[in-house]
Amino acid sequence: MRMNLDLKNQKPESSGFDDLVPEGDYVAAFCKADLITTKAGGTGLKLSLKIVQGDFEGKQISDFLNIKNANPKAEQISLGRLRRICDLTIGRPVLADTDELMGKRVCVKVEKETRDGYEHNKIKSYNDLIDVVERTPSAYINTPSPIVSSRANPWD
Repeated sequence: MRMNLDLKNQKPESSGFDDLVPEGDYVAAFCKADLITTKAGGTGLKLSLKIVQGDFEGKQISDFLNIKNANPKAEQISLGRLRRICDLTIGRPVLADTDELMGKRVCVKVEKETRDGYEHNKIKSYNDLIDVVERTPSAYINTPSPIVSSRANPWD
């Protein structure tokens, strides 16, 4: 069937990823991790997280980490961020498989940024769940069940 449709002025349906959420702190769980080859031939890790509490429960946000990159600074920043994620979720600096992250909860600090003329959510930082309870309004963290630290040992 031949179609001659001009959809330039049609807003695309949302994929559920990066539907904008207000800036703030959210409890989110890792739900997907994809290792990809970048256009420049490097290696990137695309992490997807689902907000699991509050008014935006179910919304997904994503982060991209440059695991192998020609720019050493970009690689260093991303590997440092991955180290932080590992410390918060699995309690050790060695990640054997991204499946180890699946279902693990963290607090993400979300900001908005404009890229290529479009506004997106950006994960500014990853934080321990205990830290966020002390400084976050209950609008972002509804706690019907107790929040437990993601650290293996609470005293670490």
